[in-house]
Amino acid sequence: MNFKQILVCCVVALMTLAAAQAVLAQEPEGDPATVQGPVDASQSTALKEEDLQWAWGEVVNLDPSVGTITLKYLDYETDQEKELQVVVDEKTTLENIKDLSELKIKDTLSIDYVAAADNRNLAKNISLEKTDETSTAVMPDEPVAAALPDEPAAGSSLEPADDAPAAPDQPA
Repeated sequence: MNFKQILVCCVVALMTLAAAQAVLAQEPEGDPATVQGPVDASQSTALKEEDLQWAWGEVVNLDPSVGTITLKYLDYETDQEKELQVVVDEKTTLENIKDLSELKIKDTLSIDYVAAADNRNLAKNISLEKTDETSTAVMPDEPVAAALPDEPAAGSSLEPADDAPAAPDQPA
């Protein structure tokens, strides 16, 4: 045999051993079903989490007895207002409300939902956006100066104390 034939035989033998190693590699001990674990409903829903969509808008219609909410929202892709109807089931989590009967028209909601197989949007999470109470403060009818007492309380003075440093002159 010449050198080239020996080299080809060695290369073929190495490739055969590499292929055999991949085929004969040991599997983990135990039953494959228990090693990988059974696929349960939480794992299958985790696979569907990528289908989760979100909408933020105003309630325009709701029917707590049937469990449906219609939301007017802005579609950011088309810059158009659209309406979305979602179905609420027992697995839907609610934030800032106990049940759907607390909702009313014109409430602002944030809804996470998935498109179900029967062309219905199934709500996974509904959050009622609370309004800021301080931004709607009512101004008093009388001016602030009228609400101030005529004389300062005993022991207090509106004049600076004698030992207090004088305020520096500020340019006008």
